Amino acid sequence: TGRPCLDSPQGSRAPWGLLSAAISHLARSPLRTPLRVLDVGNCALNHEDMTFLANCIHAAHLEVLDLSGHCLVDLFPATFHRLLGQAAPTLRALTLEECGLEDRHVGALSLALGTCRRLRELRFLGNPLSGRLPRLRCVEFPVPRDCYPEGSAYPQDELAMSKFDQQKYDAIAADLRAVLLRAGRDDIQVSTPLFGNMVFFFNLVDEEKVLH
Repeated sequence: TGRPCLDSPQGSRAPWGLLSAAISHLARSPLRTPLRVLDVGNCALNHEDMTFLANCIHAAHLEVLDLSGHCLVDLFPATFHRLLGQAAPTLRALTLEECGLEDRHVGALSLALGTCRRLRELRFLGNPLSGRLPRLRCVEFPVPRDCYPEGSAYPQDELAMSKFDQQKYDAIAADLRAVLLRAGRDDIQVSTPLFGNMVFFFNLVDEEKVLH
């Protein structure tokens, strides 16, 4: 029936605990497998709802999670951090659109995402980030999915990870390099970690690519 979504009627805020009751009913229903996809974007979640989600047994199995429309870092910093910590071993796609994220939230957000090693997609459109991060010096990004043969599993295992389209990858990396250069940020190191210490490194000054 598609992804579980618990929208409040016409975008209105639900009474205290009503969403928790709905989430609880869903999570405790006789599912054959744990929830892997959960969309609670714009559901007017309250503290009780977030606490339930952060401690729900299904949190440890989530692969795709949408929390859009909630001021997570301001209103639920501890439970948001706990929820991501619980989902870290499996989470691969996270949507945080229109969550009121500003430059001052970057540190807390980075800390919360730090354990999400399998995360491959992060969407945060609609947040008032200025892009002025003067202390940022390093950006890591994975080999994009488009660089692998159609139908390939993603994320890749170590054997398949190296079998990507180098030409497509170079074009995407060049686009990212151009964006940073236009922003006057040629001081940022951009790299794609592959296996342990093996890294594709792009020097934005001379556009030299090195594998080390």
